[in-house]
Amino acid sequence: MVELSHHFVNYLSVKDNSEFENSRLLKLLDGVCASKNSLHVKNIEAFETLYLSYKTLKEELDVIEAEERKIEDLKEFARFEIAKIDEVSPKIGEDEELISFKKSLSKKEKIEQAMQKAGAIFNLESSVNEVLTLIEADGSFFDACMNDLRLLFEKQMKR
Repeated sequence: MVELSHHFVNYLSVKDNSEFENSRLLKLLDGVCASKNSLHVKNIEAFETLYLSYKTLKEELDVIEAEERKIEDLKEFARFEIAKIDEVSPKIGEDEELISFKKSLSKKEKIEQAMQKAGAIFNLESSVNEVLTLIEADGSFFDACMNDLRLLFEKQMKR
């Protein structure tokens, strides 16, 4: 290096060591080789062309490999989802049946809530009978109506 660089480098400075950057050293060595071998410059140009082609093809290969990894991930996800579906083993028309069952459960919950609110009427039954007795009205229609209502509520609770 000393022999090659003594013609080009006059002094070295701590602030400026750009003379020893890789690109400058390569140019220096290529210049020495070119002075000894006239084909060296053509070889460098051929190598640069091949290297650029390699880089382009390598980038394309990286893109293709990334896409293949994505496809494999999607395949694995699909296998996982299929396994979950197979585990459940659904039958044709089962979704309509489940929707109908869900609606009936929802309706049952609404009925139970409404029955709880309406059940307060039984707490007032004795007050109504007392009023009917005080006004000397026949309370048998009210008792019959309340008994029918109790029967309806009990039937609904057994379902």
